[in-house]
Amino acid sequence: RRLAFIEHAVETERAYVDTFSSLAREYGVYLAAGSIALPPMEDEPVKGGRHIMDESKVYNMSYLFSPRGVCLRRVPKVNMTEPFENRVFNSGPKSELVPVDTPLGQLGTLVCWDGFHQTLVEHYDALGVDIVLQPSYNQHPWDGPCSYGAPGTEGENRLRTGCPSIIQGRENIQYGIEAMMVGAVFEDMLAEGLSSVSRNTGRVGASWEEGVLAMAEKPDGEEIVAATVEVDGRR
Repeated sequence: RRLAFIEHAVETERAYVDTFSSLAREYGVYLAAGSIALPPMEDEPVKGGRHIMDESKVYNMSYLFSPRGVCLRRVPKVNMTEPFENRVFNSGPKSELVPVDTPLGQLGTLVCWDGFHQTLVEHYDALGVDIVLQPSYNQHPWDGPCSYGAPGTEGENRLRTGCPSIIQGRENIQYGIEAMMVGAVFEDMLAEGLSSVSRNTGRVGASWEEGVLAMAEKPDGEEIVAATVEVDGRR
């Protein structure tokens, strides 16, 4: 699969960018696209346009698009999950976790498992990020046993340690948005999860229930999850 990611990188990235850029323009929104497996890419006329910069690396990356359809940031995943990702992908450098300044405030993307790591959330909070964007994929049954042996279900542990909880009591982070893939990815890979919009209550240790503003109802079906919020007086 790693070789396939490299062999088809140019046409894959073109389709990815065209699709999400068009959606961002059509709806006039900032759009954090679901992550994609790609080597480092560049689009440079002297070298024939879109091309691979380094075939020795493949990152799990999420692109952020502006309401005009412009790619504002390409964020690689830093922490790999076992057993698949750490065999196929390279860990992205933490230095690539740079906020994007927008009229909505500063946006910072953490790809899936990165959003469960205190040091990365601290990193963005220290840089003044207002909204954390977390495109996620969970391949374990949401209501099944926790995949790493903790008490409770997979879903309960993701909520207790993930986006709705980990942003609580931060200095600058005001909101967290986790968009979770659902449905079949490959024939043997099924995704389940509850997408959510959460707020920082300002209280350290606040429960995820206190922080959630809106959440999907079912872990295995497509839904639109939305909440109207204010960021520094901007609605």
